[in-house]
Formats: sequence, structure tokens, C-alpha cells
Amino acid sequence: MVKNKRECFKTWQQTRSKESFEKYKCAKKEVKKMVSEAKSKAYDDLYTKLGTLEGEKIIYKIAKLRDRKTKDLHSIKCIKSEDSRVLVKDEEIKERWKDGKAILKNY
Repeated sequence: MVKNKRECFKTWQQTRSKESFEKYKCAKKEVKKMVSEAKSKAYDDLYTKLGTLEGEKIIYKIAKLRDRKTKDLHSIKCIKSEDSRVLVKDEEIKERWKDGKAILKNY
């Protein structure tokens, strides 16, 4: 169905006729229905899995994923210690800054 929609779109782009546009709209509606049905089925499967013991692991995975997505990648700070080890934790970075010899690296 998706291939049919793509073909209809291409023919509409080439011809710009009303008939081809109507075909494209029809195909687009059908594909949207199929996608929404597939999504609802996938969510139903997910919700049934969440009720099991395995579902707890899935919940934690989802929570970790959402947490990672919210983190700002542009404000990552890391510095090197005296023994050229990369320090990432805030406490270690603060201790290194207290020494006064730290060089800041922004990625």
C-alpha cells in the first residue's frame, strides 16, 4: 500500500491532474489507517507486556531512554586529571578545579 501511495504521489507530481490527486488522497488515507492500526496493535502488545514481570524491565528501559533524550548534549563537560584520566562526574571535576590545574574540554 505504501508503494502504491508513493507511485500515486509521483504521478500526481508529474501530471498535476485532479484525478491523480484524488487517487493520491485515497491512497494516503488508506496508508494512514494501516499505520494507525499497526501502531495501536503495537501499543496494545506493549501494554499487555507491561503487566508481567518482564514488563518491569521494559518500564525501566523506557524511563532510561526518556531520561537520555532530555539531557543536553551541548553542555557535556569533562576534564583530565593529573594522571590523564578523563573526569566526568561533577564531584571529581570540582575537586580538580580546586587544585587549579584543570583544563576544561567542551565537546
